[in-house]
Amino acid sequence: MAASYDIAYPPEIPLIPNLDQFLQAYLNAADTPTEPERYAREFFTENAVMAFGPSKVPGQEGNGTNSPFPRRLAPIRSYKIGETTLWKDVKSSRHEYHKVFPFGPYSKEMMVIGSVKAQMKDGETTREMDFAGHIQLAEVDGKLRMENYKTWIVT
Repeated sequence: MAASYDIAYPPEIPLIPNLDQFLQAYLNAADTPTEPERYAREFFTENAVMAFGPSKVPGQEGNGTNSPFPRRLAPIRSYKIGETTLWKDVKSSRHEYHKVFPFGPYSKEMMVIGSVKAQMKDGETTREMDFAGHIQLAEVDGKLRMENYKTWIVT
């Protein structure tokens, strides 16, 4: 069963159709480490760029010719499943978008305020961090996808 997330939006700003459903599904996928293919394919454009602080994960760079995944999805997939230092010690996580602020009526660009709680693989340590994020969405074949996603973690 998919997790439910309580996201607040400014009541006076009309949202693009399906924004809440997309963000709910994205957070659920981000908290499901066993589904990296779904995470990459269902939530990002072919040219998507994710950035966490100074690091970037561009969507067009590949991981070699033997990968079962398209070259454009390989870096995001690798980033998600822990082949980078950010996730290598994380057992599970719970992301929250507390507030989402679209840049205007029906905007596909928005800022988010959120937090993440991560249980580390040692079984004893839990880390909690707040973050701010900038999301730019695009519509691909009638579906929302992230084109750019940048977060700044508050420690």
